[in-house]
Amino acid sequence: MNRYKPYFEDITIPLSKGDSFLWGKWKNKTAIYDSDYINEKGDLILVTDTGKEIPACKIRLIQENILKEDLRLSDLTKHAGVSDLTRTFMKDRQKIKGAGNISAKLKGTKINRTKDYITFIFTSKPTYSSKAQAVNPATLQISKTVRQYEQHIRILDFFKLAETKPGYIEKEMTWKEIKEILQVASIQVFCNDPSFQFQGDNAILTTFNAAIYPEPRMPQRWNIYHNDDNFLCKHLSLIFRSIDFWINPMTSMINKYINI
Repeated sequence: MNRYKPYFEDITIPLSKGDSFLWGKWKNKTAIYDSDYINEKGDLILVTDTGKEIPACKIRLIQENILKEDLRLSDLTKHAGVSDLTRTFMKDRQKIKGAGNISAKLKGTKINRTKDYITFIFTSKPTYSSKAQAVNPATLQISKTVRQYEQHIRILDFFKLAETKPGYIEKEMTWKEIKEILQVASIQVFCNDPSFQFQGDNAILTTFNAAIYPEPRMPQRWNIYHNDDNFLCKHLSLIFRSIDFWINPMTSMINKYINI
C-alpha cells in the first residue's frame, strides 16, 4: 500500500523567447532566453540563444524599470564615449605627456561603507601649461587654478556584489575576486577639467546615472562639435585606455583596506 502520492510542481518563469536575464557568479552577465527544460534531477534549466544551459536558480530577472545603461570599466577601454574632436586633443596630449599609465597618478581612495561605493582619485597635469583653471564639484563652476586636475572613478555597490558570493567573509576575499568586482560593477566618473563640465560630458553622463556630480543642463554650444557622442574628457579616456595597468594598484588599495 502506498502511503504517499507523488506530487509534481509545475515550475514556470516569467520569460518569453528573446527576453534577457542576468547570470554568472555576480549575476551580471546578460543572456537571451530561448527555451527551458527539466533535467533528470528535477532542476529547471534555461537554454540561451547560443545554446548555453543555465540552472534557473543561478539567474536574476531584469526588471523593466531598471536602467540598463550603467557604465562599467570594461565599457570604456577603447575610447568609447570620445568624439573625433576629443580624440584629436587626446592624441596631442599623449605625445606631450605620455599614455594614461604615465601621464596620470593614482593618489588614493575614499571608501563609503554607508552608501557602498569606492572612489579612486587620480591626478594628471594640464596638457599645455603648468597651471590651469579647474571646476569645483560642489558648484560645477570654475573656482580656482590648479597644477593638477583630478579624475574620480567611483565603483558602486562593491560590498553588495561581494556579499553575493556563497560563504562570503570579507577578510578572505582574494585578489581575483576583488578584480572581478571592479570589472563588473557599475561606475560613475568626474574630472575637474573645465572641458568635462562645459563641453557637455558631465551632462551626458548624468542621463544614464554615470555622473558623480550630476549636471542636468545640456550644452548649448559644444554639442555641435561633439555631435552629442562625447562623455569623457581626454584625461579620463587615457586612464580608461590604461585600465589594465591601473587595476592592480586599485585592487591593492581595496585589499589593504579589508585586511586592516
